Amino acid sequence: MDGERTLREIGGMIPIDDAALYQVAYAAIVLGAVLPRRAGDIRAHGGEPVPAAQRRDLAIDRQRVAAKHAQVREGDYFSLLGLRPDATSHEVLRAYERMRVDFGRTAIAEEVAEELASELAEIRELIEEAFQILGDDQLRDAYRESLEQP
Repeated sequence: MDGERTLREIGGMIPIDDAALYQVAYAAIVLGAVLPRRAGDIRAHGGEPVPAAQRRDLAIDRQRVAAKHAQVREGDYFSLLGLRPDATSHEVLRAYERMRVDFGRTAIAEEVAEELASELAEIRELIEEAFQILGDDQLRDAYRESLEQP
């Protein structure tokens, strides 16, 4: 089991039935003698396999950043922080803290953070700005009123 051949190919090379081959493979995995390759894994050019799950995680991070950046473009502080317009100062604080974690330096994969650095900077800047406005009761009320006017 070299990671290059499938179990079917290995079974064709040695005189063993499929059930016995799968039992041996399972035992080798359980004992840590081999590591299973997951369906959909790919190999980076000449390197280690890149699991399908890791590629999905990067795609999810890219989508999260794109969706939040679209909210930044809209400019509504309440939707940016995921709040209703009647949110309390406590709700604003909790939402702000959650957004800082969700879009913080360690929350996004490094590859995606480098790729979308300008979008992330814009998101972080507007999250701070939203908190400055919505975190203050008077400013929040004035902002809410400005949204209600046509």
